Amino acid sequence: MAKHRKPVESLKAIWSDVLPELELLNSQLNGTVSAESIHRSVAYVISGFIAGCCDIAMSDDCPDVSRRSFLEFGWKLSVAWEAILAGDIKEIGVHVSAEEWAR
Repeated sequence: MAKHRKPVESLKAIWSDVLPELELLNSQLNGTVSAESIHRSVAYVISGFIAGCCDIAMSDDCPDVSRRSFLEFGWKLSVAWEAILAGDIKEIGVHVSAEEWAR
């Protein structure tokens, strides 16, 4: 995480960087010409991000002001990942925003 940014700003920037990659993965897996499987390393990276966000948020060292941001980032990534795996969502960003609005 960049030291010159607040955690909330850094996580928003990371989400902005990650979302297009998730959209691309979704179109590759679930588009008109889809791939057969997800490479194991991708699955571990995504699950590692989600677990890492939870670990940081649960840590006694995590400032309260940052805790919610880490949980929200992990939640967004989890919702996007589940949609990709389900294979029935075309626009991951729209789906995540709709789920966020609904909660």
